[in-house]
Amino acid sequence: MDEKIKTMKKLVYITVMAFAMLTLMVSCHKDDVEPTPKDPECDSSNTPFQQLYAATLASDPDHVNEVTMDVITHEYTFRLSVAMQVCQIGYQSQPDLYANNIPIDIEIEDMLTSTVVYTGSYVFDDTQTDYVSIPPVSLQANREYTIRRNVTNHNGLMANRIGRLIRHDLGNPITFPVTLGIMTITGADFYGVGSAPADFGIPFIDVVLR
Repeated sequence: MDEKIKTMKKLVYITVMAFAMLTLMVSCHKDDVEPTPKDPECDSSNTPFQQLYAATLASDPDHVNEVTMDVITHEYTFRLSVAMQVCQIGYQSQPDLYANNIPIDIEIEDMLTSTVVYTGSYVFDDTQTDYVSIPPVSLQANREYTIRRNVTNHNGLMANRIGRLIRHDLGNPITFPVTLGIMTITGADFYGVGSAPADFGIPFIDVVLR
C-alpha cells in the first residue's frame, strides 16, 4: 500500500511540473511574438509632408518624381503654422548602403538660432520609405527649420548619394514657397562634392508630426 501511495504522489508531482513548464513555455512564446505597442498619435500615413509632396508633383505636368542628385547633402527648409513635435523620420536608402548596413545621417536645424536640434544616424530600407522613431523634437509655429540627410560614407560609389526628389523635367527651378495645410516649404538645397542649381527640387525626407 505504501508503495502505491508513493507511486501516486510521484505521478501527481510529474503532472504538476509538466503543466507548469508548459504554461511557462506558452507564456514566453506569447511575449516573443507580441508586437511592440506603437504611439497612436505618431502616424506615418498621409503626413503633411506626403500631402505637400504629392500636391507639388501634381501641380505641373513637367514635375517628375525620380531618384537622382549624387551629392552628400539633400535638404529642405520648412515652417509649420502650428506648434508640433517630430516623432518619426521617413527616408529611402540605396541598395548598396542597405546591403552593407551603412547609415544615413539625419539633422534638423533651427534656422533662427542656427542650432542643430536633432541628429541621428539610421540604416533605412532601400525598397520603400522606411520610418524610424526618434525622441520627440518640438517645433515652434511659424519658425523655419531645415531637415537634411547626409551620406558621408558612400562606400566608394557616387550613386549611393542619390535620393528621391521632385524636380522640373525641363530644368526649370521649383517655385518656392509651396504650401498645403499646416506646412510650407520655403526652399531646398543639394550640395557636397558637387551642387545643384538654385531651387533644383524637393527631396523626399518625411517628417511625421504629432
